[in-house]
Amino acid sequence: MNAAASGGRWLAALAAAGALAGLVAVIPQASADPGEQRAPHAMKTAAHHDHGHMEKRMADRVERVFSKVGATDEQKARAREIVQASTEQMKALRAADGSGPKEMLALLSAESIDRDRIERLRAARHAQMDERSKLMTRTLADLAEVLTPEQRKDAATSLARLGGGHPHHGKHHGHGDGPRGADGAVRS
Repeated sequence: MNAAASGGRWLAALAAAGALAGLVAVIPQASADPGEQRAPHAMKTAAHHDHGHMEKRMADRVERVFSKVGATDEQKARAREIVQASTEQMKALRAADGSGPKEMLALLSAESIDRDRIERLRAARHAQMDERSKLMTRTLADLAEVLTPEQRKDAATSLARLGGGHPHHGKHHGHGDGPRGADGAVRS
């Protein structure tokens, strides 16, 4: 297999993980009032997906991957700069998001339904998510360029073992998931 193909797989796996993280960052809270009572599992989920927590998780994951592939101190420092810049840009995009979720809830619970305003708000939210996705893709490409082709290959191997970035996303315990062999097939 050539280095470009393995680098592409690594980038695809990292992009999937990053896209997932980006999507989680933009999913609006179900509650219009942050002070409302939430079920215990909802509080745990909200805390787990808090923006600051997610940014730290991303920085930690990048640090682990770079350490695992033997990145130099200079490469790690450059990766931290990239992640920090991306974090600042993501914060700016979130700030521009405004009151989208609250406005959508207000529109959907209004006396009369204004489908045109709902569609405009949906389109605006979609454009904001697209900007976040573009930022994550640029960030992932920037991080990939910091590594050598051999390091990208090692990172791809490491990330492939994690199932594309997060071992539990998309898996439902007791529904055919289980230990997997080296070929990726579920072992009996």
